[in-house]
Formats: sequence, structure tokens, C-alpha cells
Amino acid sequence: VVVTVVERSGVACAASGKSGGFLALDWCDGSELGPLARASFALHAELARQLGTDYGYRRMDTFMLAARERGAIAGGHRVAAPSWLDGAGVVTAALGSPETTAQVHPARFTAALIDAAKARGSALRIGVVEEIVQRDGAVRGVRVNGEIVEADAVVLAMGPWTSRVARNLRIPTVRSAKPTKQPDSTAAHSSPRSSPVPTERSTSAAWPIRRRCPTLRRPSRSTTPRARSSRARPDACPPPWPPRRS
Repeated sequence: VVVTVVERSGVACAASGKSGGFLALDWCDGSELGPLARASFALHAELARQLGTDYGYRRMDTFMLAARERGAIAGGHRVAAPSWLDGAGVVTAALGSPETTAQVHPARFTAALIDAAKARGSALRIGVVEEIVQRDGAVRGVRVNGEIVEADAVVLAMGPWTSRVARNLRIPTVRSAKPTKQPDSTAAHSSPRSSPVPTERSTSAAWPIRRRCPTLRRPSRSTTPRARSSRARPDACPPPWPPRRS
């Protein structure tokens, strides 16, 4: 199969290169994504062996960590804390072990996949996908910077921006939410926007529980996206997603 990868400006320049890079075997168990997550976890281990490129793949222990900007959380660690942890953080739960959690460096991983694909005959093209080309009710390619790239099949891997080029396609909407582990009563302090933080001192990572975001006032209907973004603080918490309906 001859594959052409179209990137808007560069490989791993957006979400693919700036995610947390965390991999989990069983965090989606009980949802429709459970089997896919387990297959993905196994595939990542296989790719690390096959590609032979160091992109930061490593198995690790993962923990949930609670901390405050000022002062310490009472009660101490709920489970045994890793030796590299310092400061006033409190470990509230063990989320995974080297058998169930791992991590990659997302930008290096994506670049390694592109390099491996090119070595096997695939092509990388920089350009803007303007539309999906259809003939006789079937997808036949994409228009990139005004030029049609013919294809027998088109894979849209644009994340939340897929709708920009797929408005006229009959694609079913798929929604799923990752289940949240609730280790004990301390979970009341957790935030759904927590993100894992890796450490170079150990093949382990901590999952911090951030402070809750302050309630942000919604702009008026007349406020434009440009004006709204210009008033936002760089460190402001992101708005709710999906946006609330008024």
C-alpha cells in the first residue's frame, strides 16, 4: 500500500507532538474503547522493538498526587510514596505499574513513525487539505493547495479539526469518556483536567491533582473569538468543553 501523509506545516507540530505521551493498558476498560486501548498498549511495545529508535518509550509506575499552592495536605501519603518524591505533595493512589502504564516522547515518537513509513515507500507532503474529493458518491482523494491528490482511501487524522474538511461526508459521531478512578475519599480534591508529570529520576510518574479552576465569566454574545482570546490570561484555566449552551 502506497501511503501519502499530508501535514499542514510540519510533523508533530501540534497535538501529536505536545500531548502527555502516556499509555495505559486498562484505563478504558468498561467502555467501548477498552479493547482498542489494550490493543494499542501492546502495539506500542511491539513498535518500540521493531523501529529500533529511541523515542523515550519506557514502562513505569504511575501515582496520583495531591498538592496545594500553599501549605500541606493533612493526613500524609495514602499509599507508599516513591523515593524520588519531595516537597509537600501527598500520594493518594497508585494508578498503574510497569505492566499497565508506559510513556513515549510524543514528538519523537511521531517523527519515528514518519521516518519508518518513508523508509518503506510512503511520502510526506506539506500542505493544507482544502476538501475531500468525491466522485459518484465515493471518496477519491483530497485537494491539497489547489492540487488533487488521488487516493483509493482517505484517513482523516485531524482530531477535533476533522469537521473542517468532512462537512459533506456521512460520518457517524463517536463520543466516549475515559472512566475516572476513585481510589478513596481524597478523590473529592481531584480535577478532571489533571495531567501526568514525568520525572527523569525514575521510571515512574506522578499524576498531580491540581487546584480547581476558578469560575470564568462567559463573554457576551457580541464578543468575538479574537477579543475573547486577547483578554484571556496565559495561565487561565481552559473553558469547559464542550461549551455550555445558553
